[in-house]
Amino acid sequence: MKFNPDGRVKVKSVDGSIIETFGTVQTVVNVDSLKIPLTLQVVSKQADIPCDGILSRHFLEHAGAQISYASKTLTLGQVAARLVRNCRQ
Repeated sequence: MKFNPDGRVKVKSVDGSIIETFGTVQTVVNVDSLKIPLTLQVVSKQADIPCDGILSRHFLEHAGAQISYASKTLTLGQVAARLVRNCRQ
């Protein structure tokens, strides 16, 4: 992973407050045989993000994700994960 402190931006957090990121990290996510390059913003652990991360539409599109609201699943390649309403489930 390559950290870039010049990639800092201000973003609106889940609770509506504005926070400044530390910068970006570039990485590659492997889903089956697919390799998806991603640039992620790094935030303080104190930021009010109730889950481990947020998948962008860009990532989901490039990964060929299948989202089923009927079965409440997100499928990437051969792996299916259950969708939840919040991180406490």
